[in-house]
Amino acid sequence: MSAELVHARVVDHLKRLRLGTLADRLDATLGEAARVQPTYIDFLDQLLRDEMAAKQRRRIEMGIQIAHFPSVKTLEDFDFKFQPSIDAKLVRELATGRFIASAENALFFGPPESAT
Repeated sequence: MSAELVHARVVDHLKRLRLGTLADRLDATLGEAARVQPTYIDFLDQLLRDEMAAKQRRRIEMGIQIAHFPSVKTLEDFDFKFQPSIDAKLVRELATGRFIASAENALFFGPPESAT
């Protein structure tokens, strides 16, 4: 069977399995694999990680859309210069959630304020 037919069949299978990111990025991923020559398991791991990341991104985007937030703001949008008392590096570190994995506590002190 020709390489083109196999390629088309693989893309069709990926789409039917709803692995759209894999199907869309197949050529680029195969090209990278030819250059790097990973082991089979490393290649499969990379494919699956890419698909999982894309699905997670879509899940978050859908949740935000369903929530009907008036505006979407991220930590990257926050102006730390506006509030110099906030340690930007510490906030970004806390946002990673590593303190949870290492079973550390995070305490936040300050006056209570109400959002208006």
